[in-house]
Amino acid sequence: MNPGRLAPVARRRLGPWIIAAAILVLAAFVTLVSARLRLSLREQVLSREAESMHALVALQQRIAEDEWAELGVSMPAEDRLAVVLQTTKLRGVVAVRIYEPTGLLYAALPAVEDELLSPADWSELEEGRALARLTRQSSLFAQWTAEAGERGAPDEAVEAAPEVLEVLVPLEDPVLPEPAGAAQFLIDPSDVRAQFAAIDRGVVQQAALATIGGGLLLGVLLAWAFARLEAAERQLRRQAEDLRRANEELLLSAKVSAIGAISAHLLHGLSNPLAGIEGFVKAGVGGDGPEATDGQAWREAAETTRRLRAMVNEATALIAAERTAGALDLSADEVVSGAVGRTAESARRAGVAVQVGTVDAGELDGRVASLGGLVLVNLLENAVQASSRGAVVRITGAAAPGTIAFDVTDQGPGLAPTVRDQLFRPVTSTKPGGGGIGLALSHELARLAGGALELVSTSPAGTTFRLTLPRA
Repeated sequence: MNPGRLAPVARRRLGPWIIAAAILVLAAFVTLVSARLRLSLREQVLSREAESMHALVALQQRIAEDEWAELGVSMPAEDRLAVVLQTTKLRGVVAVRIYEPTGLLYAALPAVEDELLSPADWSELEEGRALARLTRQSSLFAQWTAEAGERGAPDEAVEAAPEVLEVLVPLEDPVLPEPAGAAQFLIDPSDVRAQFAAIDRGVVQQAALATIGGGLLLGVLLAWAFARLEAAERQLRRQAEDLRRANEELLLSAKVSAIGAISAHLLHGLSNPLAGIEGFVKAGVGGDGPEATDGQAWREAAETTRRLRAMVNEATALIAAERTAGALDLSADEVVSGAVGRTAESARRAGVAVQVGTVDAGELDGRVASLGGLVLVNLLENAVQASSRGAVVRITGAAAPGTIAFDVTDQGPGLAPTVRDQLFRPVTSTKPGGGGIGLALSHELARLAGGALELVSTSPAGTTFRLTLPRA
């Protein structure tokens, strides 16, 4: 399997997993931020409860002090604490405890055993800040249980103390800057719990919306990015393939240029010697000199020299046509007839019949016809060589808008896999004495003519090549 083809497939399969992982990371981040926001909002609720109770207690103290001031005396400490005990009348307050500046319990309603506030709470209260938190009061629960027992309620085992809202408020001293004590309020937490539940619902909804919306946006962006990357990769692969073909064409062009230079030299050197050989052979066939003979070998030699000279003349004409571009237009039928005529002797010797099928009418530029004729001759020669004795090689021509397509079909065994893989590339030939450049040269000649050469089909029943040329 080709690794270059496997890698893009693997990347496409990996893309959804990367998108899913990115969405999971986003969801984890949103969850973390939502948890921190939830804690922050709960702290704000508790802080608001503490500030509200602090402001209420301070207001009651000031009102009471103003009433005593109207009488011209200072409010006794006992009455100052009694004012705080009046907050038990507020809705939701279940207990109040008042602490002296020393931290000892001064009074409690309902009554409980002596308790001390923690040093950490006192340090906050001394700064003038009120505190609020949800807590469990085991002493309060013990008292409620005892009261329930006094009323005749069944004595039940209790697993946990009730949760209450505990609010600690510093009590102001009218003269000294230090707190005159502290008040501890134990309040029914129902309202706070309701606010917490509303906060939780809002945070969960916002987190869900952020996760879904952000996940969709992130997924779309990542999918778009992967699509762009894949398109860029395809473009790079196409460019690499174009570069590879360009390198092959440059290599072929270099070979063709070298062959062209050698061919021009050979044409110049062979023309006159071939003419002399042809004259000598003709004189020997049917002549009256001592070299005259009617043997078959002499006739074949004469035919061979004639064909060689015709090929030289044809090549010379092609070179001249390339330089002057002054050739006349030819019909498709003339191009086919010329190619068949030039391969007739090879077909006769191989015992292969060359049949010309339907050839649609159409004119070809002289240069295009000459180059196309060379390609057809090469295709016919290859077809004849690939066919067994008694087989048929067929050539047809079909006109299309702006082009004419010539099909050459043989009845050979088909192309080998190694040939198909390297088709139209200059490789080592499998034919005895072959140079491995015939089809590559034909492909290049078709391209120079403005057309194309392609393999239509190949199988054990035969092979078909198609040459497409532009019409005049």
